Amino acid sequence: MKKLPNHILFKLTFVIFGIIILITSKALSQDFIHQDDFKKKTSQGIVLVEFWAEFNSINQVNLKKIYDCKKYRVDMSLDPSLMVTHKVMAVPTVVIYHNGKEVKRFLPSLMMKLDVEIKDIQDVIDELVDDKF
Repeated sequence: MKKLPNHILFKLTFVIFGIIILITSKALSQDFIHQDDFKKKTSQGIVLVEFWAEFNSINQVNLKKIYDCKKYRVDMSLDPSLMVTHKVMAVPTVVIYHNGKEVKRFLPSLMMKLDVEIKDIQDVIDELVDDKF
């Protein structure tokens, strides 16, 4: 078997590493949702929306362990009208929608931190999934 030159191995390793980073970051990230696509994206299936603000990013909700739903984030500085429309008074606020209807809302404490365990959020989603069957 012929050995590849070092410069080709380096380039190949760099490309593979870049692909892994890209796939991992996409899988772990939350997409942003905006006024123009909010209704469409929340109207089908189970959808979790975190109403969020950059100034409070230290308290953003880590939703990497949440599954069986679509996950989106609303940036209040970009879409303040969504905050008003959905009566969100503080961030982070997490709302679970099922086929366009609000099912559950998790509110932050006075410290602007969500005082709920990820397990509690997942339990609501699991219940909705179980109701399908």
